[in-house]
Amino acid sequence: MGKNPEDATGGEEVMMERVTDKVNKELLEQLVEMGFSDIRAERALWTTGSKSLEEAVTWLAEHSEDKEIDEPLLVPAGAKPKLSKEEQKQLLEERLAKIRKDKERQQKELEKQQEMARIASSKEMNEARRLQKEQEEKIALEKARREKEREARDRARVKAELEKDRMERLAARGIRPEQKDEVVKTAADPYKERKLELSTKLRDLIATYRNDPTSPNPGTKALETACKYVENVVNNPNEDKYRSINIENAAFQRLVGSKEGGLSMMKAIGFEEVDGRLSLAAVDMEWLKQALVEVQLAVKRGPFY
Repeated sequence: MGKNPEDATGGEEVMMERVTDKVNKELLEQLVEMGFSDIRAERALWTTGSKSLEEAVTWLAEHSEDKEIDEPLLVPAGAKPKLSKEEQKQLLEERLAKIRKDKERQQKELEKQQEMARIASSKEMNEARRLQKEQEEKIALEKARREKEREARDRARVKAELEKDRMERLAARGIRPEQKDEVVKTAADPYKERKLELSTKLRDLIATYRNDPTSPNPGTKALETACKYVENVVNNPNEDKYRSINIENAAFQRLVGSKEGGLSMMKAIGFEEVDGRLSLAAVDMEWLKQALVEVQLAVKRGPFY
């Protein structure tokens, strides 16, 4: 190994070395065995890129008279033989193949990471749905509990109003409070039977349309309409027009009359069918109030009535 000045003005020196370790050792030995000096053999192999023994021998024959043929060939440290076009093409293909392989590996790794992320996201989504369902169920249960409590309060309120009304009527008849139990017991029996009959008709109507997909349910709409008819009578007990319903009326037929169990419900409330009309011959206000409460509860509770 030696040094070769880059220029005569004292520029940076470049380390030079022989090409002995840069050529094909096997071809070098074969050339030496054929009688060529190691210096000539090294130069031939370096120049031809150590492609083959034949090319090296041909080169030696063509350059045997060169002045520097017997001088050791020195090249910059780390230098490599110049590649032919075919070698350059092969090297390029190898590098491209390596790049493609690296990209494929990176793509597979990316797909693996994406799949893991998708699985994790799916688990999170399922957990979120489960929590949401639990929350919705809790809300539904709480709503049902509040509805039940509200119904209990409504029943208690109506019961208190009925009791107050009863006491006022007893007082008007000259009956003392301590005598009310016997009077109430005697008067309550008919209403109990009528309430049982009415509740049966209401349940039959609800059961008939329980699975109807329309909203509002035809059964519920019939109950709501019945409530309106009874409320009109309760609020206007002296108005005859509210105590008579034309059975052939289009609105009545559409909402109540055409529904299975609709007429039976109205009759259980107290209406009688006379000459194509449903009529209340006499207004029993206490019964109508109790009937109204039952129908209202049926509307609220629906299939749970």
